[in-house]
Amino acid sequence: MIQGLAQGGVGTEIELTPEDVAKLQRAVRRAYSPGVIKATVTAHLRKHLNESQAKSVLNWLESPVGRKITALEIESSKPEVQAEFDAFAANFAQLDIPKEKITLIRQLEMSTNAIDSATDIALNMAKVGAAAALAASPKDDLNSLPHVMSQLEQTRPIIRDQLKLFILVSMLHTYHTLTIEEMSRCVEFAQTESGLAFNREGLEGLKKALKDAGFHFGKSLGEVLNKQLSRKRL
Repeated sequence: MIQGLAQGGVGTEIELTPEDVAKLQRAVRRAYSPGVIKATVTAHLRKHLNESQAKSVLNWLESPVGRKITALEIESSKPEVQAEFDAFAANFAQLDIPKEKITLIRQLEMSTNAIDSATDIALNMAKVGAAAALAASPKDDLNSLPHVMSQLEQTRPIIRDQLKLFILVSMLHTYHTLTIEEMSRCVEFAQTESGLAFNREGLEGLKKALKDAGFHFGKSLGEVLNKQLSRKRL
Protein backbone atom coordinates (compact mmCIF):
# COMPACT_ATOMS: atom_id res chain seq x y z
CA MET A 1 0.00 0.00 0.00
CA ILE A 2 2.83 2.39 0.89
CA GLN A 3 4.50 1.66 -2.47
CA GLY A 4 1.22 2.42 -4.24
CA LEU A 5 0.83 5.75 -2.46
CA ALA A 6 4.31 6.76 -3.49
CA GLN A 7 3.80 5.67 -7.11
CA GLY A 8 0.46 7.41 -7.59
CA GLY A 9 0.55 10.74 -9.40
CA VAL A 10 4.31 11.11 -9.65
CA GLY A 11 4.54 10.10 -13.28
CA THR A 12 7.71 8.02 -12.99
CA GLU A 13 8.63 4.68 -11.50
CA ILE A 14 9.49 4.82 -7.82
CA GLU A 15 11.26 2.06 -5.89
CA LEU A 16 11.18 2.65 -2.16
CA THR A 17 13.98 1.40 0.04
CA PRO A 18 13.12 -0.50 3.25
CA GLU A 19 14.12 2.66 5.12
CA ASP A 20 11.67 4.73 3.04
CA VAL A 21 8.84 2.27 3.70
CA ALA A 22 9.60 2.25 7.43
CA LYS A 23 9.61 6.05 7.50
CA LEU A 24 6.23 6.26 5.76
CA GLN A 25 4.75 3.58 7.99
CA ARG A 26 5.83 5.57 11.05
CA ALA A 27 4.37 8.70 9.46
CA VAL A 28 1.00 6.98 8.91
CA ARG A 29 0.87 5.70 12.49
CA ARG A 30 1.81 9.12 13.84
CA ALA A 31 -0.51 11.16 11.62
CA TYR A 32 -3.52 8.88 11.96
CA SER A 33 -3.05 7.99 15.61
CA PRO A 34 -6.48 7.32 17.20
CA GLY A 35 -5.46 9.49 20.15
CA VAL A 36 -4.66 12.45 17.89
CA ILE A 37 -7.87 12.03 15.86
CA LYS A 38 -9.97 11.76 19.03
CA ALA A 39 -8.35 14.84 20.58
CA THR A 40 -9.05 16.95 17.49
CA VAL A 41 -12.69 15.82 17.27
CA THR A 42 -13.24 16.35 21.00
CA ALA A 43 -11.76 19.86 20.87
CA HIS A 44 -14.00 20.72 17.91
CA LEU A 45 -17.11 19.48 19.73
CA ARG A 46 -16.27 21.44 22.87
CA LYS A 47 -15.88 24.58 20.81
CA HIS A 48 -19.04 24.24 18.71
CA LEU A 49 -21.65 22.65 20.99
CA ASN A 50 -23.42 24.90 23.47
CA GLU A 51 -23.98 23.86 27.08
CA SER A 52 -27.52 22.60 26.51
CA GLN A 53 -26.49 20.53 23.49
CA ALA A 54 -23.49 19.07 25.29
CA LYS A 55 -25.63 18.06 28.28
CA SER A 56 -28.21 16.41 26.03
CA VAL A 57 -25.51 14.51 24.15
CA LEU A 58 -23.87 13.29 27.36
CA ASN A 59 -27.24 12.11 28.69
CA TRP A 60 -27.76 10.13 25.50
CA LEU A 61 -24.26 8.65 25.44
CA GLU A 62 -24.56 7.58 29.08
CA SER A 63 -27.98 5.98 28.61
CA PRO A 64 -28.14 2.15 28.25
CA VAL A 65 -28.91 2.35 24.52
CA GLY A 66 -26.29 5.07 23.98
CA ARG A 67 -23.64 2.97 25.73
CA LYS A 68 -24.57 -0.07 23.66
CA ILE A 69 -24.34 1.88 20.40
CA THR A 70 -20.97 3.37 21.34
CA ALA A 71 -19.65 -0.10 22.15
CA LEU A 72 -20.87 -1.42 18.78
CA GLU A 73 -19.24 1.49 16.91
CA ILE A 74 -15.93 0.92 18.70
CA GLU A 75 -16.06 -2.81 17.99
CA SER A 76 -16.83 -2.30 14.30
CA SER A 77 -13.79 -0.04 13.88
CA LYS A 78 -11.33 -2.73 15.00
CA PRO A 79 -9.13 -4.16 12.19
CA GLU A 80 -9.92 -7.73 13.19
CA VAL A 81 -13.61 -7.16 12.37
CA GLN A 82 -12.82 -6.50 8.69
CA ALA A 83 -13.10 -10.16 7.67
CA GLU A 84 -16.50 -10.42 9.37
CA PHE A 85 -17.69 -7.27 7.58
CA ASP A 86 -16.43 -8.56 4.22
CA ALA A 87 -18.45 -11.77 4.69
CA PHE A 88 -21.51 -9.75 5.72
CA ALA A 89 -21.19 -7.50 2.65
CA ALA A 90 -20.62 -10.43 0.29
CA ASN A 91 -23.84 -12.11 1.45
CA PHE A 92 -25.84 -8.90 1.94
CA ALA A 93 -28.36 -9.61 -0.82
CA GLN A 94 -29.22 -12.98 0.74
CA LEU A 95 -29.56 -11.74 4.32
CA ASP A 96 -33.00 -11.63 5.89
CA ILE A 97 -32.94 -8.10 7.29
CA PRO A 98 -36.29 -6.66 8.43
CA LYS A 99 -37.48 -3.88 6.14
CA GLU A 100 -38.23 -1.78 9.21
CA LYS A 101 -34.59 -1.89 10.25
CA ILE A 102 -33.42 -0.92 6.76
CA THR A 103 -35.84 2.01 6.84
CA LEU A 104 -34.50 3.12 10.23
CA ILE A 105 -30.90 2.82 9.01
CA ARG A 106 -31.72 5.01 6.02
CA GLN A 107 -33.32 7.57 8.33
CA LEU A 108 -30.19 7.55 10.50
CA GLU A 109 -28.04 7.83 7.39
CA MET A 110 -29.96 10.94 6.30
CA SER A 111 -29.98 12.50 9.78
CA THR A 112 -26.21 12.10 10.13
CA ASN A 113 -25.51 13.12 6.50
CA ALA A 114 -23.30 10.01 6.37
CA ILE A 115 -22.94 9.68 2.60
CA ASP A 116 -22.00 13.31 1.85
CA SER A 117 -19.63 13.39 4.83
CA ALA A 118 -17.89 10.19 3.73
CA THR A 119 -17.60 11.63 0.22
CA ASP A 120 -16.03 14.83 1.60
CA ILE A 121 -13.53 12.81 3.62
CA ALA A 122 -12.55 10.62 0.65
CA LEU A 123 -12.08 13.65 -1.60
CA ASN A 124 -10.09 15.60 0.98
CA MET A 125 -7.69 12.70 1.45
CA ALA A 126 -7.30 12.33 -2.33
CA LYS A 127 -6.57 16.04 -2.66
CA VAL A 128 -3.90 15.92 0.04
CA GLY A 129 -2.24 12.98 -1.68
CA ALA A 130 -2.37 14.72 -5.06
CA ALA A 131 -0.80 17.88 -3.61
CA ALA A 132 2.03 15.85 -2.08
CA ALA A 133 2.65 14.05 -5.37
CA LEU A 134 2.70 17.33 -7.32
CA ALA A 135 5.10 18.89 -4.86
CA ALA A 136 7.51 16.02 -5.46
CA SER A 137 7.03 15.72 -9.23
CA PRO A 138 10.03 16.12 -11.55
CA LYS A 139 8.45 19.26 -13.02
CA ASP A 140 8.28 20.76 -9.53
CA ASP A 141 5.26 22.75 -10.71
CA LEU A 142 2.40 23.42 -8.31
CA ASN A 143 0.71 25.79 -10.76
CA SER A 144 -1.36 22.87 -12.01
CA LEU A 145 -2.72 22.22 -8.50
CA PRO A 146 -6.03 24.12 -9.04
CA HIS A 147 -6.65 22.10 -12.21
CA VAL A 148 -5.93 18.81 -10.42
CA MET A 149 -8.20 19.81 -7.53
CA SER A 150 -10.95 20.67 -10.03
CA GLN A 151 -10.59 17.30 -11.74
CA LEU A 152 -10.82 15.49 -8.42
CA GLU A 153 -13.90 17.50 -7.47
CA GLN A 154 -15.58 16.34 -10.68
CA THR A 155 -15.38 12.77 -9.37
CA ARG A 156 -17.63 13.65 -6.39
CA PRO A 157 -20.86 12.22 -7.93
CA ILE A 158 -19.06 8.97 -8.80
CA ILE A 159 -17.56 8.61 -5.33
CA ARG A 160 -20.91 9.42 -3.72
CA ASP A 161 -22.70 6.75 -5.76
CA GLN A 162 -20.04 4.21 -4.88
CA LEU A 163 -20.39 5.01 -1.18
CA LYS A 164 -24.19 4.75 -1.02
CA LEU A 165 -24.36 0.97 -0.78
CA PHE A 166 -21.18 0.76 1.29
CA ILE A 167 -22.56 3.12 3.95
CA LEU A 168 -25.87 1.23 4.11
CA VAL A 169 -24.16 -2.15 4.47
CA SER A 170 -21.63 -0.77 6.95
CA MET A 171 -24.33 0.71 9.20
CA LEU A 172 -26.45 -2.44 9.02
CA HIS A 173 -23.43 -4.49 10.02
CA THR A 174 -22.47 -2.17 12.87
CA TYR A 175 -25.98 -2.06 14.33
CA HIS A 176 -27.19 -5.54 13.39
CA THR A 177 -27.61 -6.63 17.03
CA LEU A 178 -29.83 -3.67 17.93
CA THR A 179 -33.54 -4.30 18.35
CA ILE A 180 -36.06 -2.28 16.36
CA GLU A 181 -36.89 -0.35 19.54
CA GLU A 182 -33.22 0.46 20.21
CA MET A 183 -32.70 1.48 16.59
CA SER A 184 -35.78 3.71 16.78
CA ARG A 185 -34.41 5.45 19.87
CA CYS A 186 -31.10 6.02 18.09
CA VAL A 187 -32.87 7.64 15.13
CA GLU A 188 -35.08 9.67 17.47
CA PHE A 189 -32.04 11.17 19.21
CA ALA A 190 -30.22 11.76 15.90
CA GLN A 191 -33.16 13.85 14.70
CA THR A 192 -33.26 16.11 17.78
CA GLU A 193 -31.63 19.54 17.66
CA SER A 194 -28.82 18.30 19.91
CA GLY A 195 -28.40 15.08 17.96
CA LEU A 196 -28.18 16.93 14.65
CA ALA A 197 -25.61 19.34 16.10
CA PHE A 198 -23.58 16.50 17.61
CA ASN A 199 -23.42 14.54 14.36
CA ARG A 200 -22.79 17.64 12.24
CA GLU A 201 -19.97 18.99 14.40
CA GLY A 202 -18.57 15.54 15.11
CA LEU A 203 -18.19 14.91 11.38
CA GLU A 204 -16.73 18.37 10.83
CA GLY A 205 -14.21 17.62 13.57
CA LEU A 206 -13.38 14.28 11.96
CA LYS A 207 -12.89 15.90 8.56
CA LYS A 208 -10.56 18.45 10.15
CA ALA A 209 -8.63 15.71 11.95
CA LEU A 210 -8.21 13.65 8.76
CA LYS A 211 -7.25 16.73 6.75
CA ASP A 212 -4.57 17.58 9.32
CA ALA A 213 -3.40 13.97 9.32
CA GLY A 214 -3.25 13.92 5.53
CA PHE A 215 -1.24 17.13 5.51
CA HIS A 216 1.33 15.75 7.96
CA PHE A 217 1.59 12.43 6.13
CA GLY A 218 1.77 14.28 2.81
CA LYS A 219 4.84 16.16 4.05
CA SER A 220 6.58 12.89 4.86
CA LEU A 221 5.52 11.40 1.53
CA GLY A 222 6.81 14.46 -0.33
CA GLU A 223 10.19 14.24 1.44
CA VAL A 224 10.57 10.59 0.48
CA LEU A 225 9.51 11.18 -3.13
CA ASN A 226 11.83 14.17 -3.49
CA LYS A 227 14.73 12.08 -2.23
CA GLN A 228 13.90 9.24 -4.63
CA LEU A 229 13.48 11.56 -7.63
CA SER A 230 16.72 13.37 -6.81
CA ARG A 231 18.54 10.02 -6.87
CA LYS A 232 17.05 9.18 -10.28
CA ARG A 233 18.23 12.50 -11.72
CA LEU A 234 21.83 11.86 -10.65
